[in-house]
Formats: sequence, structure tokens, C-alpha cells
Amino acid sequence: MGDSDAPFNLGAGSAARSSDSMAIRGAWGGFTAHVTLVPRFLAEPAGVGAKCCRMKFAEFKPGRIISAGRRRVTEEEIIEFATRYDPQWFHTDPQRAAGSRWQGLIASGWLTCSIAMQLLVTHVLTDSESIGSPGLEQVKWPNPLRPGEEVSLTVEVLQSRVSSSGKVGIVRWRWLLTTQSGVQVLDIIGTSLFELPSSV
Repeated sequence: MGDSDAPFNLGAGSAARSSDSMAIRGAWGGFTAHVTLVPRFLAEPAGVGAKCCRMKFAEFKPGRIISAGRRRVTEEEIIEFATRYDPQWFHTDPQRAAGSRWQGLIASGWLTCSIAMQLLVTHVLTDSESIGSPGLEQVKWPNPLRPGEEVSLTVEVLQSRVSSSGKVGIVRWRWLLTTQSGVQVLDIIGTSLFELPSSV
């Protein structure tokens, strides 16, 4: 990719539920509402909180360090995520994992990445001009993420520039996800793109 343009209380009623959706019929008659069910590990957990920042591209100056929120990780979400997307036993079977070299259940690295992304979107990217990312240079999991740990995300802006077309802001930054005891569980270097008004 080049850099020129790179890129309710329902009340009384009945419910019929499938694995992916739920049909709800009001007891007072008439309507049927279809509700898409969101997996619990994708729902906002306790600890994420309201977004703290409404940042724009112009604020991402090289050297800036951003504290992008914190949240606790549960055993339930570790198992649920892994069961769907990374079904290796050390992510899904607490008993077996307890007797392994890991000495307990550990999160999939992809859940760890998703938690970092969730924190970044909630606390930094929401209401920004963000339009995506062309990719990552580095993804490291220095230590495993375990259930019950509280993690916080810190982001350092490494570089920031405007594309030659003047339409896209390009930010290269490093994300560090760290537990409450100071153990790093994720180290990412990546690039994000921001759509700029034509006047920039």
C-alpha cells in the first residue's frame, strides 16, 4: 500500500434464541424484534470505562506517550475467545494447563492483541479520523496473560507525517500492554492511517 492515499428493558414477552440471534415477541402483541447477540468476550467488560480521549491526528506528535486505559481479564473470556478462534488446550482447559509448563491457563496472544485494540479504540481512536492500518512491523508476547490480571495500555508515538497526497495522516507507534505488577504481555509496533480534511 502506497502512502499517497493509503489507506432497552424489553418487559414481558417471549424469546426464541439461536446461537447467533434472538427473536423477541412482545406480550402485548404485534411486533417481533431480532437482536444480534454479541459474544461476551467482545462486550465491553468492567474496567474499560468511558472513552477518555477524543484525539485527532494533529495531536499525535513524535515522543508523545498516551495512557490508553486499563481493564481486568477473566478466565471466562480467555476460554470463550480461544474456543472460537485459538482452541489450543492451554487456552481452554484450566486443569490440563495447571499441570503444564505454563502452570495455569493463559490467554491466546490474539486475545491479548484484541484487548489492546479495544482499549486503544475506546480511549484514543473513537471520534478520531482513523481509517485503518496497513499492518504491523512487530508483535511480541514477552509473557503470557493470565486470568484475573489487570492490564493497562501505554502508547508511544514514534513517527507522524502527512502523505504526499495530503489526504492521509500516517502514525507509527508502539503499544505496550502491561499487568498491574509491571509485567509486559504485549509489545506491538504498527502504523495507523487517518483521513485528513482537504485543507490539511
